[in-house]
Amino acid sequence: MDNKNMQMVVIGVVILVVASLFFVMGKQQIVVSNEGSPRISVSASAEKEVMPDKAVFNAAVFTEGKEAQKVQDENSRVMNKVITALKEAGVKDMELETSGYTLYPWEEWDSFSGKSVNKGYRLQNTLIITSYDVKNVGALIDLAVNNGANEVNNVYFTLSDEQEKKVKEKLVTEASGKAKEKAKALAENLDVSLGSVLAVSESGYYPPIYYGNYMKAAVAEATTVNPQNVMVNVQVNVEYGIK
Repeated sequence: MDNKNMQMVVIGVVILVVASLFFVMGKQQIVVSNEGSPRISVSASAEKEVMPDKAVFNAAVFTEGKEAQKVQDENSRVMNKVITALKEAGVKDMELETSGYTLYPWEEWDSFSGKSVNKGYRLQNTLIITSYDVKNVGALIDLAVNNGANEVNNVYFTLSDEQEKKVKEKLVTEASGKAKEKAKALAENLDVSLGSVLAVSESGYYPPIYYGNYMKAAVAEATTVNPQNVMVNVQVNVEYGIK
């Protein structure tokens, strides 16, 4: 192949490459991103005071002794007594959950000898109790303590799954309606027509948790635990196209 023919081949290849690039670039240019389209973004919220219908608390049994096996046996005996009493009071199996079981060496510092002295073993067995009778939580705490639980803590109130769903659905509907009315007003003031929804998101909702007042006034008196209403808030963010 002579030089002239070689030059013609090279020029032809270059033309094909350039044409291909223009074709690809042309295809990219005609793709219209939805993100760049005219739109109206609005946010609206709704809130409601709700009385919690679910209570949760921890009841623990501590035992100690010289021998590990005896400590475990005693702890099991006491915890079984606590569980049996709670079940007889109406607490279901699924509302009782063991959250911790720890057996560890028990040592105490002896100031006379200047060293730690092995005293045996300690065992902590912690039970999580759930109740949907929030007015009866104080009685359940007393029941656990009277049957051998020697520590009660983390008493709190929240919403059951069913109530949480109902409250959230109502608030989302209310907030969505407010967002739509706000978008309509903006579109009217801007002399445009409101199009379809381009994006929507919901935020700001969290199951309410209220830590109750746990008080044991005296051995002869009942424990008082007082739940209070909590404010539940939902925010809806909506983007509408305009035309």
